[in-house]
Amino acid sequence: MLRRFAIPVILMSCLLGLTACGDDDDSATASEAESGSGDSGAEDSGSGSADSGAGSGDSSAEYCAFARDASAAFNSLGADSTPEDFEAAYGDVADAIDGVEGNVPAEIAEAFDLNAERFDAAHAAFEAADFDPSAVDEEALAAFETDEYSAATDAVDAYDTEVCGIES
Repeated sequence: MLRRFAIPVILMSCLLGLTACGDDDDSATASEAESGSGDSGAEDSGSGSADSGAGSGDSSAEYCAFARDASAAFNSLGADSTPEDFEAAYGDVADAIDGVEGNVPAEIAEAFDLNAERFDAAHAAFEAADFDPSAVDEEALAAFETDEYSAATDAVDAYDTEVCGIES
């Protein structure tokens, strides 16, 4: 049962590249994620995928605020989390994804869009299981185990660490 619980939790954490996947160091906490530095001064190149709406304003600062909030939501989940906790975390992150669209930095727009697409699929799988991690269809989550997804996760994770100061 613990294995079936751990896989969806780890997968959820990896979906947006907000935590390091495959690292068994549990030292990052929500408070550490929130204490990450803001915009490191990286410039936005102003172009990106149409889906992310990358571009205008200070997209790094707004995106980094999103990334810190999403990381905190993921990090709040643990072995004692209830289906209601999962439902709330998924809802919070889904709302945040909608809110950050148009402010995803161009250099990660494509990777972000892929991760957001994967998040939507995982959200649907959790919703179908009434947000009970032990009931989530693991085969439905197997789509996350691709080189393309891994590369997108790595790109977003690197940006979150380097620009947003989120420890992974």
